[in-house]
Amino acid sequence: MRKLLFISYYFPPVQTSESLRTLLTTKYLPQWGWEPIVLTTVRKPIEHEENSLLSELPKNITIYRAYSFENRVSNLALWNLAKILRWSCLPSYEIEWLPFAVHKGKKILKKEAIEVIISRSTPFASHLVALKVKSTSGLPWVADFSDPWTQNPYQESNAMWRILDEYLERKVAFAADRIIFTNRFARELFLNKYKTMKEEKVIVIPNQYDPENFAEKEKVTRSEAFTIVHTGNLYGIRSPEPILKALRELKDQEGIDEKIKVKLIGVVKDRFRRLISKYGLEDIVEIINMIPHKDVLHHLHTADVLLLIDAPTDGPSPFLPMKLLEYIRVGRPILAITPFDGASADVVRSTRTGVIISPNDYNGIKNAIQKFYQQYKSSKLEIKPCWDEIEKYSASRCTRILASALEELTD
Repeated sequence: MRKLLFISYYFPPVQTSESLRTLLTTKYLPQWGWEPIVLTTVRKPIEHEENSLLSELPKNITIYRAYSFENRVSNLALWNLAKILRWSCLPSYEIEWLPFAVHKGKKILKKEAIEVIISRSTPFASHLVALKVKSTSGLPWVADFSDPWTQNPYQESNAMWRILDEYLERKVAFAADRIIFTNRFARELFLNKYKTMKEEKVIVIPNQYDPENFAEKEKVTRSEAFTIVHTGNLYGIRSPEPILKALRELKDQEGIDEKIKVKLIGVVKDRFRRLISKYGLEDIVEIINMIPHKDVLHHLHTADVLLLIDAPTDGPSPFLPMKLLEYIRVGRPILAITPFDGASADVVRSTRTGVIISPNDYNGIKNAIQKFYQQYKSSKLEIKPCWDEIEKYSASRCTRILASALEELTD
């Protein structure tokens, strides 16, 4: 078994979309002859943990955890300084972890027979750690991006630091031996920016689902209400207001108060919670805070319709959320509120798993809900998925693509 160093700030038992992706990669790499040696952070008490995720990792997996500045520094003033730097200047870097992770990474290389490095963002600290470790070791390096960096409209950074953002992205872009994006739109965005880069250096490996989570058909007891389920956090410009407005109009026109239920599972920012009250939907919309991943999957299976909410974009949307790949595998109809031109829309179309409505099309959203509801009442709510397309997003299959890239770099 060949060894690789896998650098990821988020890792089980912390439960985030990033940690779930790294879980799948490290879980399935041994199938293809690679043993991941993980470098991650010491867990923070404020983070949501799900210890059952640890049971899904390979047996005897080696995990090294590096402290961050806030873990180590007892001086309150210094701790506050680190937080100010992070949130006012570099909100997506986790810079307080950087020096400790670099030190730990160099120690790992002396102890383990590492052949290649993989780093996973966000946060971008993972790539910066790998950049430093590669510079001292000369090992080949794969930088795996969940989303674009400087071209991400969700990215919030102080204007004076954008120059540094651009500088660091360029350093990573040209130092890495392979770069991974989750979809063709993100890849094209990146290559259009770095026109001198060889196209074969930048590859696509999509987000994925774990086939083991769907190996046994779950026994489903459906509720008496028509149930729409959304999983994942709602923040930034990814707003639930389009569907809330549509529900308000349906409530006024159709009297659906007790016949439709919407579950928002995950972190919902206060301003979005206030929208639920603004539209008078407390009796329809339920917020369920962070719950174990296995319980999230149960809610997906018991839903009548699965809801995807993406933000509007000026151009093609370069985002492919992890939850969408679980949605398509569940096989329930998807209401995809997402730009027509983009990664999410591509997946829904190719897998034939739902309808796509623009985030700005309130009438389209309302009509889609109304149609789904009528199909539900007449027991005709169903889809005919393309399972050959869905299989392309299996974690085992996607990890095989990664293993091939690793072999090209090391053979």
